[in-house]
Amino acid sequence: MNYPKKIISYSDGVKRVQDYGLITVVGEEKFFRDQIRNKKISLEKGAELIKIDCSEMDESEIFSLIENKDLFGSKRIFWISNFTKIKKLNFFFDNTFTDIIILDSDKAGKSKAFKELEQKSLYVDCSLKPWEKEPFALSMISGFLSKSGYSLEDGVAEEIYSCVGFDPYKIFLEIQKITLFNSGKSTITRKDLEEIGIRGKNYNIFDIVDKVLENKKKDALFLMEKVFFYESSPAILLISLWISHFESILYAKNNTGGEEQLFSYIKMSPTVIKKKLIPQANRISNEKLMESINFLAELDVKLRKGSFDLKYYLEKFIIDF
Repeated sequence: MNYPKKIISYSDGVKRVQDYGLITVVGEEKFFRDQIRNKKISLEKGAELIKIDCSEMDESEIFSLIENKDLFGSKRIFWISNFTKIKKLNFFFDNTFTDIIILDSDKAGKSKAFKELEQKSLYVDCSLKPWEKEPFALSMISGFLSKSGYSLEDGVAEEIYSCVGFDPYKIFLEIQKITLFNSGKSTITRKDLEEIGIRGKNYNIFDIVDKVLENKKKDALFLMEKVFFYESSPAILLISLWISHFESILYAKNNTGGEEQLFSYIKMSPTVIKKKLIPQANRISNEKLMESINFLAELDVKLRKGSFDLKYYLEKFIIDF
C-alpha cells in the first residue's frame, strides 16, 4: 500500500482514512484522535472493534492477539492505545495484515521504528498550535449549528468559545443544549445563551471585575452572590481564579513581547484577551493589582488554616476596591 510518507493534518486524515489499513494518530487533542477512529469504524461496516491498552498488556500478548486470525474470517479493527510503550513497533509495518490497525497515543515516540511509522502508515498529527485553536473552535460552533438549521447573531460563536474554552467535547455538549432549548427558532442570540446558562467560571470573574471597574459594586455583589449559590466550591472559584485573573491582567499590562508572547503565556483565547482582558488591564494600576493579589493570597492562607466568614471579606474586598 502506498502511504503518504509524511505527517498529515487532522483535516486531511479525516478525508483519507478510508484508504488505509495502518493508521497512526498522535497528538494531545483526544477529540481529533477519537474522530479519526470513529470515521474509520463507520466506514468498515460489520467489522469487530478490539480495544487494546498497551499499559495493561504485554507486548507478546498484543502481537499474539493480532496474529491469531479470526476463525470466520471476519474483518477486525484493532484500536491500540498508548502504543508508544511497544518497543518492537516494526511489527506493524514489517508484516502484512488483513485487519485494520489504529495506533493511538497522545505523545510521539523517540525510537527509530516510531519515525518509520511516519513513512509506513497513515500518520495523522492530532494537535493544534495555540493560535489555531480559536479558529477551529469557532468554525466547529458555527458549522454544527448551521447544519442544525440555525443562524447566529454576530458574536455568539465567540461568546460560546469565551465561556467554554477549547474543549471540543464540551463545545459539542453546549451546542446540543442550545439546539434542545431553542427548538423552533431560526437564530441564536446572546440573550439565548444567558437564558440557557452557558457560562464558564472565568466568565463570572470577568463580569464581576467589569462591574467593580464601572463602580457598579451592587451589581458585582449580586454576581458574587450567584457564584456562592450555584457553585459547589465558591472559595476555590473566587480566590484562586481571582488571583490568576489579576496575575493575567498584570502580565498583559506589562508585556513587551508582542501579541504572540501574550497569547502563548495567558491561557485564554486571543479574542477574550483582546476584548475583555486588555480593556480591564488599561483601567487598573500595577499598584492596585499587586495590592489585590496580596490581599487574596492572605485570604487563601487563612482559609487553609481554618474556617472563617469568607463571604464577608470578599464583599469587603469589592466594596473597598
